[in-house]
Amino acid sequence: MIRGKGLSYIVGSKGSAVPKDLKEKKFNSSWNITSNAEAKYKSGYITSKRKVSQNDETYDELIIKKYSDVYKEREMFKQEKMIERAKKNIKDFTINSTTKSKSKYYKAVENPKEKINIEIDEEIIKQEQENFGYFYIVTNKVDMNPKRYNGSL
Repeated sequence: MIRGKGLSYIVGSKGSAVPKDLKEKKFNSSWNITSNAEAKYKSGYITSKRKVSQNDETYDELIIKKYSDVYKEREMFKQEKMIERAKKNIKDFTINSTTKSKSKYYKAVENPKEKINIEIDEEIIKQEQENFGYFYIVTNKVDMNPKRYNGSL
């Protein structure tokens, strides 16, 4: 609808909605660095363009992948609090096979018919941490220059 009216948009996007090759690129010195060289917390971005087809029309979009140590630290802190809560609640915790888990960090250890014993799923924690610090911006302003915004997209 926005495109159809000839309007511009800049929206945040989850990692699952961006091209795989861009999603896999990890922060390093080849990125456009927006933090000072001596800064404790580093930040930067990279860009990519893609074509999107909708209603038999093709549009160009600019995708900005942003990285921030501050954002990563905040996500690590939030995750640690959730894990602490999950560990506290796991002591004598069992759920029946039709009940949903109360934490995304639990996994079934055994699977008897009546009850499911659970433990913390370290693999889920590691997978989640791989994406900490990154966020994506999608816009139809393909000529937008992120440097113009001094790193504060």
